[in-house]
Amino acid sequence: MSVLNRLLRDFGIGRILGLLLLASLLALRIWDPEPVEALRHRSFDLYQLLQPRVTPVNSVTIVDIDEPSLRRLGQWPWPRTIMADMVKRITELGGVATGFDVLFPEPDRGSPNVAAETFRGIDPETREKLRNLPSNDKVFADAIRQSKVVLGQSGYRVSGAAPATRISAQTGIATIGEDPTPFLVSFPHLLRNLPVLEEAAQGHGIFSIIPEGDGTIRRIPLVATAGGIVTPSLALEMLRVVTGSGAIVIKSNNGGVRSVGVEGLEIPTDGKGRIWIHFAPPGTSTYVSALDLLEGKVPRDKIDGKLVLVGTSAIGLLDLKITPVHPATPGVELHAQLIDSALTQSTLSRPYFTDFIEIGLAALLSIVLIVLAPKVTAGTLFLLGGAIAILTIGLSWYCFTFLDLLIDYTFPLL
Repeated sequence: MSVLNRLLRDFGIGRILGLLLLASLLALRIWDPEPVEALRHRSFDLYQLLQPRVTPVNSVTIVDIDEPSLRRLGQWPWPRTIMADMVKRITELGGVATGFDVLFPEPDRGSPNVAAETFRGIDPETREKLRNLPSNDKVFADAIRQSKVVLGQSGYRVSGAAPATRISAQTGIATIGEDPTPFLVSFPHLLRNLPVLEEAAQGHGIFSIIPEGDGTIRRIPLVATAGGIVTPSLALEMLRVVTGSGAIVIKSNNGGVRSVGVEGLEIPTDGKGRIWIHFAPPGTSTYVSALDLLEGKVPRDKIDGKLVLVGTSAIGLLDLKITPVHPATPGVELHAQLIDSALTQSTLSRPYFTDFIEIGLAALLSIVLIVLAPKVTAGTLFLLGGAIAILTIGLSWYCFTFLDLLIDYTFPLL
């Protein structure tokens, strides 16, 4: 007891309590429950609002299946002949590649051969002519084959969904380091397009996005596994197609994925192969109406030399996402922002070692305060705490602004 009493007297019960509290907080950070993660994410959201990404040149144009287009051309899905006309028009205007943020998993019910079997009151000769006409899906596939087109695919989580048929034309994946598969975002099933369309396309990419716990989209997987297949994201596959890369390269080690790249472009990711998007302000992406494109009203400079994404902003098609900068962002814009930020090398990163930096910084600052607290006045301690807070926030802001690094200041301050 005398040794314990001497320890309490010499070291101070306050310091001992401080160390116990510090140990508890460090254990909390290592556990990293959702409230701690949410606080960290909200601080990163604040940075994005204060300093969104600057976009001097947009490399992507979005062809928007918007409300006016739906009113004029009818409900979605449109006939594949219209989609074929859209692809041809984009190619004629100089689009370097077209990516679809929509799926075509079922045959077009408006094809001539379907009409031949379902229409009533037509004569046998007309019915035979309809049977001999190419299907709308074949017309669309022919247009895809004559252009650079990347078709979107969807990760499917519904239990019992039938796995998609494998298509031979699957993107090649090269790995440097450990097998990344256990670390990647995983979907039990992969929903694909019609085989006739998939075989005609130059690329295939997954467009599924999983929000954070609070429903906000902050990270998008550049590669994921779906239905047992390692597949790139829609945005990454478009970059592969336009750069002419034969395969996508994943660098990883025993701690997870470190980067994903194509020829001439390496993109840092988190351990699960996800990229933190540095969002541009709402309204900076280039949108053109699908209706205007089909009617020849879109100027050439809107498409020429651009990567073109086809998606929708229509509320009724339910593809609006929450982002740090806007509560209702069309899903297709997330892929556009990912491509723009990757090409301008302005993606955000949070490497694996940032956790060690934050935990170490928190422990160091806390120990300094625990040691000094009994030796200085309350006013001095207040000023010291204020200086530490300003220094910590300033360091975090500097890393975001000049290094594109996400360093958490909330836990060290806590």
